[in-house]
Amino acid sequence: MKKQASMHVGTSMAAKMLNHSVATVQKLVDAGKLSAYVTEGGHRRISYSSLMEYKNNLMKTHAHVGVFEEEQSDEGRGYIGVVSVQAEEFSALTATADNPQYCLITDPMQLLEQGKYIRHFFMDARLPWMNWQGLSMYSGKYQLVIYNAKALPDGAAQHLVDIAELTSCGISNELLEGYRMGCEIHEKVHHSPYN
Repeated sequence: MKKQASMHVGTSMAAKMLNHSVATVQKLVDAGKLSAYVTEGGHRRISYSSLMEYKNNLMKTHAHVGVFEEEQSDEGRGYIGVVSVQAEEFSALTATADNPQYCLITDPMQLLEQGKYIRHFFMDARLPWMNWQGLSMYSGKYQLVIYNAKALPDGAAQHLVDIAELTSCGISNELLEGYRMGCEIHEKVHHSPYN
């Protein structure tokens, strides 16, 4: 059966529509989260309807982030996500050892799955799969700290400075614990009976 081209888009267009990288879209197709077929030339064509359904579900998830955080906090889901290219870097941090407040994320699929449970992200600027320009759609929904910021692609730092804290240092116990304590103080001040 011949597919109708108007009802399908290529991976590049799907990536733009979702604000994801092409590699992430390909992984979503491989995982069965997006319906697609492969052309005779080996190119993926993604069903427009499955793309819109996925995008709508993604938006609904992000609209209810606060609800998910409250429900999941007792199940050991982290409320601080460390998005890193190196799992060893995370496991070497004593602040994260057996602490359910922290969650390691090492790939885009995991970020999509776990991201709805997390309010604060520490993101490694060396992530090869991250769509840095696309983070602007999450401005105000999450607290973002980009570490190893000198490794950001050209022009990305100028774009990110309005929506994230940028630091040239690597991830460390001091950075994580200082940030966590700052969040606790902020929460106490905002919930104070004197406000």
